[in-house]
Amino acid sequence: MALATAAVVGDKEASRRHNCSDRTLRDWRKRCETDDELAAACLRARAKLEAGWAKELPAALMRAIAFLSRSFEDGDPSDPDMTNAVCKALMVISDVQQAQRILDVRLSQEDRRSRAQPLAVAPTKAA
Repeated sequence: MALATAAVVGDKEASRRHNCSDRTLRDWRKRCETDDELAAACLRARAKLEAGWAKELPAALMRAIAFLSRSFEDGDPSDPDMTNAVCKALMVISDVQQAQRILDVRLSQEDRRSRAQPLAVAPTKAA
């Protein structure tokens, strides 16, 4: 559902993915204010989308860390390029961990807001 996608990735990307205009998304969002069934369907679709990628993230992180671990074992610790690559990989892992924490907080806040206002389907800005 385009509105659910827009809530996750923003209107511009959702419009591209679902072959509809920004205006159409705004119209559908406005309709959600008066159409309880549409609003509920949008919320269910959004929850399903968020749960889907949230479930995939830990496995993807584990595969990436396993790959880095193998690379560290196979690399030459006296090689300055290897040392640089390891440092960059550690920074990336740290950034991903921080992003995951931020997303956890954001999603828990969104979940609380959704329960407080079950018919709200707000637009988000694309990053």
